[in-house]
Amino acid sequence: MPHIIGTEVQSLPEEEQIKRRGRLPKKFQDIKKYPGPELAFKVRTALERTLMKASANPRLVAPQFFRDKNAAEGEIQLLLPMNLDSSDWNNADCAVVLKRTQELGVEVYKAVSLLSLLWARRNARVIFPIEHEWLG
Repeated sequence: MPHIIGTEVQSLPEEEQIKRRGRLPKKFQDIKKYPGPELAFKVRTALERTLMKASANPRLVAPQFFRDKNAAEGEIQLLLPMNLDSSDWNNADCAVVLKRTQELGVEVYKAVSLLSLLWARRNARVIFPIEHEWLG
């Protein structure tokens, strides 16, 4: 059975990654060690790995309810654990936020933000047992 996310996921824009750099673990916040393009490559690669892991195990996905301060209604988004360090793929560094949207008549999930694990744990609406301990 195909995963709810499928293969239609758009990557997180580089500007958003740089803006959210403070939500990453300390070692990835160093601009000299990880300038914008290098960080963008790490995030893109990590997102690809994360999607492969999620398609193999749908229970990695956790929903969150998000209401923009300027919006009247909120929406359900998806959280996925993401590891930026390829030497340790089993431990999450942060969570990527996926938003369901329509583009050219096709429903896709768009990576819209990064959250620290602390905020992912706070925001997650766990409605079934999470198999992996990334949410603690």
